[in-house]
Amino acid sequence: MSYRIVITTIAVAVAIACALGLYIRWSGSGTQLDVYLNQRQDYLVFIGYPLDAPAKWRKVLRYDREIVCIEGEEIPVADISSYVVAYPNGEILNWENALDPFPDGLLRPKEVAQRVEDVLDLKALSRDEKFIRISFGKSDSRPNDPNCYSTALRNVSNTKIRVLKFGGYRRAGEQYILHTVTGDYFTAEQFQAWYAVDQDGWIKPGQEVSDPNNYGGRDSMWAFFCMKADGEQFVVGASPEDY
Repeated sequence: MSYRIVITTIAVAVAIACALGLYIRWSGSGTQLDVYLNQRQDYLVFIGYPLDAPAKWRKVLRYDREIVCIEGEEIPVADISSYVVAYPNGEILNWENALDPFPDGLLRPKEVAQRVEDVLDLKALSRDEKFIRISFGKSDSRPNDPNCYSTALRNVSNTKIRVLKFGGYRRAGEQYILHTVTGDYFTAEQFQAWYAVDQDGWIKPGQEVSDPNNYGGRDSMWAFFCMKADGEQFVVGASPEDY
C-alpha cells in the first residue's frame, strides 16, 4: 500500500488528500472491517463495545474474516459498527464510527515542524529491476478508487536488502517533489510495519513484501532508498500509473 496532514475534520481530510494526491495512511470511512481482517494477522484491532451502543474500546485478541474474539466473547464481524485498525507499530490504518479518544498506544499522523524539500533525482533512480521489483495492484479495501492500490516490493537479487526510508513524490512538470503528509520521508520502521517485513528488517532474496492499503495520486512516483547487505545503497522507484 501506499500521506499525512493536520486537518480539522475526517471528511475534509479524505477529500483533500484524494484531490491533491497526498500520501496518507488513514481514512475515516468507506471500507469494511472484514477486508482488513482477511489481509493480515498482525493488525491491531479494537472494536466499540457494547455493540448496540458503543461506549468504550475492547481489544480484539484474535480474528478471522467472520469472527473477532475479545476477552470472554466471540463476536460476528457483521455485527460490529465501530472499530479501528492499526499497523503493528500502532499507526492507524482505518476506522469507522470511532470513539473519542482512540485506544492508548495508537497513533495518528503528525506533520513535522520543518518540511523536507527533496526533488527526486531520476538519473540516480535504479529502474532496471536488478535488485528490487516494484509492482502495484488493485486495492481490496477501495477497489473502485483509482487512487488506492496495493504496493509490493520483491527482492530479485541474491542478497538481502533493507529499505532505509521511502516516500511519495508529486509530479511537478518534469520533476518529482517529495509530497507526504508528514512533510518528511517515511522511516525504515514504518516500512517494516506497513509492508510486513521480517523483524530483522531485511527483505530476503526472492521474498516479496507488500502494503495492500497504499494510496496517492496515480501520476505520483514512489521511491525507496535501499541498502544491500554489503552496505551499497541504491534508490528504486515506480509510478502507480504504470499498472
